[in-house]
Amino acid sequence: MTEVPLPDESFGVSRDSNRPLGVTLIAILQILQAIALIVFGILTLVVPFIGIPLLVIGLILFYIGKGLWEMENWAWLWAIILNIIGGLIAIASNNWISLVLSVIIVIYLNTEDIKSRFGR
Repeated sequence: MTEVPLPDESFGVSRDSNRPLGVTLIAILQILQAIALIVFGILTLVVPFIGIPLLVIGLILFYIGKGLWEMENWAWLWAIILNIIGGLIAIASNNWISLVLSVIIVIYLNTEDIKSRFGR
């Protein structure tokens, strides 16, 4: 009779099962912020030197949000850098929702527990 292989203990457990709820929320907020920047960038394409950078940063932030969702090591650093840049752009463009999201993300990602989970 042929033996049926049994799954190991990690069967059915996703790679990011150790992701804290806060990181899940931050990843979602990051993606929402990216969408806001993309929409704002599209709406301001009338002035290309404003709209195009916002659009590009929004797309990059979306990718970083995906990296945060998957607990990628590189995503932590890029999330910090681009949220600082995004916060400055939000101040310049009076986009207060994006500014608040940037501040929340930077503060949370710099807590000791979260930094250690990203290998920092």
